[in-house]
Amino acid sequence: MNRILFAEVNNQPEVLMRIIGLLRRRAFHMKSISMVETENKALAHLMITTKEEPESIERAMLLIEKIVDVYKVKTMDENMKKEANLYKVM
Repeated sequence: MNRILFAEVNNQPEVLMRIIGLLRRRAFHMKSISMVETENKALAHLMITTKEEPESIERAMLLIEKIVDVYKVKTMDENMKKEANLYKVM
């Protein structure tokens, strides 16, 4: 089952590169990555889709939370992602 890491971050390309580099060094398998600017242009939503085990995702969340430009990190399943996409459309 696909799991999604969702993070609210500063809207800067360096933040995306730092998070990807951090996960790559830990051999974290990423199926897809998307970063979307929010209504507040200073923030962005980052979604990483993965098939990693829950323990590995928890470790990744703890590492991502330590980055200064990250405000919150949580996990979502596929159903929650579909709901989030519906809110974007509305």
